[in-house]
Amino acid sequence: MQKPIAIYQDKGTSEVGIQSLLTAIPTKLNCLAHTLSASDIIQNGLSQYAALIIAGGADLPYCEKLNGKGNQIIRQFVANGGIYIGICAGAYYGCQEIDFIGKGYRIAGKRELAFFDGIAKGSLPHFTQDNYYDETLNSKAIIPIHFAKNLPFQTTMFNNIHHLYYHGGCRFELSPQTVNSTQILANYPDNTPAIISGNFGSGKYLLSGVHFELQRQPYEKIVLNHCSIEDYEQEKQLVQWFTEDYGQEVWWILNSLI
Repeated sequence: MQKPIAIYQDKGTSEVGIQSLLTAIPTKLNCLAHTLSASDIIQNGLSQYAALIIAGGADLPYCEKLNGKGNQIIRQFVANGGIYIGICAGAYYGCQEIDFIGKGYRIAGKRELAFFDGIAKGSLPHFTQDNYYDETLNSKAIIPIHFAKNLPFQTTMFNNIHHLYYHGGCRFELSPQTVNSTQILANYPDNTPAIISGNFGSGKYLLSGVHFELQRQPYEKIVLNHCSIEDYEQEKQLVQWFTEDYGQEVWWILNSLI
C-alpha cells in the first residue's frame, strides 16, 4: 500500500496551502495526506511517509521550529529515499541559501536543509507590476510558466506553457557545481528557473517558486470570502484560474517521483 504524504503544519504555514494540499493529494496522487507539526517530526520521525511537503507561508518560523534536530531528521529521511516537496516558502527553505526582498525588508542567509546547493532569490517584482512581496493582492499574479519539453508524461500534443499563481516565490540560481545535478522542470517568463528537482542521497526533492497546489474551494473559503470589498473582484478573477486541471503538470511530475 502507498505510504501517506506528510504536510508540514506549524508556525508560519499558510492555511490555504495546507487545505488545498489536503484536498488535492487524495485525487491527484491517490494516497492519504496527514498534517505534522515540528514536534511530530522531531518525536516520531518521517519513516512512515513517502514524502514531506513544506508549502507556503514564512521561512523564518520554519527555521525557528525545525533548525537542528528537525532538519536533521528531514535530511536523513530524504537521504534514505524519501521525497521533499517545497512550495514557495518551502522552496526557499529547501535551498542552501536564500536572498529574499519583501516590501521594506530583506531576509538572507544559509539554510540547513540545503537539498539544492544554490541560492533561492525573490521576490520577483517584475511579475507583479513592480510590487515586492507583501501579504496583499498587489504582489499576487497569475503568470505563464514554461515547462521543459522532455518531461516523461508529455505527448506531441502537449502545450508546455501553463499559467500558475505567483506570490513572493523564488527563482533558483544555479552555480557551476549544480548545473549538471539539477533538473529545470519549468521556467518563468524571463527564462529563469521556477521549478527544479534533483537527487539527494537515495531520495529526491522538488522545489517550486509558484503555487501549483491551490484548489478552488479552499481558496474561496479562506481568502475570497474574507477579503476586503475593494479586493473582492480581483480575488474572484484569480479564483477562476483554479480549475480542475490547474497545476496538473506538476502533479504528473510528482506522480513519477513518488
